[in-house]
Amino acid sequence: MKEKRSVSRDFFILSILTVITVTVWMVIDVFQTLNKTDSVKIMKGLEPLTPKIETSVLDALETKNYYEIQAYEPVSSPAAEATPETATPSPEMETATPTATAEANPNPQ
Repeated sequence: MKEKRSVSRDFFILSILTVITVTVWMVIDVFQTLNKTDSVKIMKGLEPLTPKIETSVLDALETKNYYEIQAYEPVSSPAAEATPETATPSPEMETATPTATAEANPNPQ
């Protein structure tokens, strides 16, 4: 019976430590978020846009080279044109293959 109490007491202490850890973690995260100084970058992005069209940009687009897409014929390679040949073994390959024999010795030396 005493062992059951120590196990439940251990779980209680572990759960209290976990709650304390999570709380400290959240407080530190909120503190860091509130003290960030990235708001200057955000304010630069919120500047109003000018409704003026810049002709220099349009002129630069007109001077660019554009290439037309053409239909190209596939290039044939010599390997694709080769006709498949049947493989015939050479006379040297028709010789009998040697066979291996295994011998076991129960008394190793």
